Amino acid sequence: MNLLKLGIYHHGCWFSQLIEKFPHLHIKEIGSRSYHLTNRKKINEGLWQIIASSVRELEEAISFLKKQKPITKLVLLQKGKTTLTFSTTWIAQKTSYDQLLKEKGIYASNCYSHRGLETYNIYLEEGKDLKKLIEELGGIGEAKILRLEKAEEKLPYQLTPKQLSAITRAVNAGYYSWPKKVHLDQLAAQQGEKRRAFQNNLRKAEEKVLPELLNNIF
Repeated sequence: MNLLKLGIYHHGCWFSQLIEKFPHLHIKEIGSRSYHLTNRKKINEGLWQIIASSVRELEEAISFLKKQKPITKLVLLQKGKTTLTFSTTWIAQKTSYDQLLKEKGIYASNCYSHRGLETYNIYLEEGKDLKKLIEELGGIGEAKILRLEKAEEKLPYQLTPKQLSAITRAVNAGYYSWPKKVHLDQLAAQQGEKRRAFQNNLRKAEEKVLPELLNNIF
């Protein structure tokens, strides 16, 4: 089994248009998506959460959503200064979600924004024709393989053993406390490494962990 990270820019989709207009906006689908047919129209329903970089950006994003014609119903459920939980009902005969299900993929995550693309993590059987999958998704937009790897047991956040050890030691020793309870020189000495080597492992660990924590913050 392979684990595929796939990005899609879906033409005419409010989600793709939202993250294209607001590239710093972090948005993630939560819960399960549902749909029903009414007069041969496919009515989709979903629940979402947003983290904006500022109060202004959030207000502009809400205003943008209200103007999207495919969206027939927008409900603001819980709103903070820069965060929002909302539900949408929208009309779309084809969604990227549906197209991927046709490939008998198993979702490892809900849809979320990543570098201006609708992004999915999906388990696919080995030997799956990915070129054909990309071509088929071309019917609704532009698809890109962001990562493909063999699904296997591994350390969290794709950390190496040294990176995991560095960030675990830093957290446990109070490196991220304010004021700091320990400094890099001390951590490196405890690890039996040179300061530069330890700092390099710690920074690489932070680069891997922090974006994923933001993605799962809710």
